[in-house]
Amino acid sequence: MFEGVGLPGLRGLGLEELETFTPKIDIFKQDGKLVVRADLPGVDLDDITVEISNDSLVIEGERTYEHEEDEEGVYRVERGSGHFRREIPLPEGVKPDTATATFKNGVLEIAMEAPEMEQHRRIEVKSEEQAQQPQQAQTQSEQGQAQSEQAQTPSEGETKAERPEQTEEKGPKAA
Repeated sequence: MFEGVGLPGLRGLGLEELETFTPKIDIFKQDGKLVVRADLPGVDLDDITVEISNDSLVIEGERTYEHEEDEEGVYRVERGSGHFRREIPLPEGVKPDTATATFKNGVLEIAMEAPEMEQHRRIEVKSEEQAQQPQQAQTQSEQGQAQSEQAQTPSEGETKAERPEQTEEKGPKAA
């Protein structure tokens, strides 16, 4: 019944984002540096604060919004603002005193020297059946190898020359 009458709520103007705005963060390593990128659309450089310590990086700021409408003789202005704060834990060994920050087109980029990261390798994840099959094959292989070693080792009182499979044949056999 009262649709279209009065001022729209925050949802109609996109102001709900101001109430719950949390900057999207990307963290990656590039050219020996740890890089943190934060998307801060609609935020002015003067409204951003960056603090860094040995174990964390804090990005704080204020995002404001203003929407003006002049429709059929009705002039309407909606304003809003919202505070945001992100604290990002830093890996051990980063050098905060080397940090630099730039802000361009709504993207804040912070870079600092980073320690060499451990080399990682991928481990194949197997089902329980797949994991048991190689173990069974390995057990059978180990058993076969043990039997082969036993066959090659002379028993007590037996010398290698007495074993028929290891006797060397020299010249033609006498019949």
